Amino acid sequence: MSLARQNGLVVITGVTPSSPADRAGVAPGMQLLAIDGRETAGQPVGQSQMDLAGPIGSTVDLTIRPGNSLPQTITLDRALVPTQSVSGQIDDGIGYIRVAGFDHGTAQQFAAMLAHLVQAQPAPKGIVIDLRGNRGGVLRQSVLSLDTLLSRGTIIRTIGRDPVANKVWHAEGADIARVCRSSCWSMAAPQAPPRCSRRDRGQ
Repeated sequence: MSLARQNGLVVITGVTPSSPADRAGVAPGMQLLAIDGRETAGQPVGQSQMDLAGPIGSTVDLTIRPGNSLPQTITLDRALVPTQSVSGQIDDGIGYIRVAGFDHGTAQQFAAMLAHLVQAQPAPKGIVIDLRGNRGGVLRQSVLSLDTLLSRGTIIRTIGRDPVANKVWHAEGADIARVCRSSCWSMAAPQAPPRCSRRDRGQ
């Protein structure tokens, strides 16, 4: 489950398919008011993300508000789900997206977070994508994440000792890229690009 802060409230921006939250009907756009009775307002989004984690098989109580409905509390059984590598929030009119690494599922999380931020009301003045400390990971996921931002052109080119490793990825055009074309983008990048592997080649 991915979270972001909007107008002082913690909002759910993404739910992993077939996860306990997904099966319980939790959906993007719902407000997350409390975790195990502790209110999320006023605490960092990262802390709320940590509070969601716990031993597999343990339970967690979430107080959520779907749209303008009354708050409701649901109990979820924690289970093994893909690593949440993307987080975000809006602060002083600026949207921030933090990408900790490129794992399987990162591109989907990134696209969901970006869509949530650009559709927020009021719209953010700009978006900062923070890659500082990014641990690298799966090359394909970094390509797909960038493809969300670019409508055309070369995304990345790889060259290896084996000619089979030589490949060029081109942007295929994304709806979100068109939505964001007038936004002010900023990249808080690491001093060296994240190292990504080719272990998912062919996907």
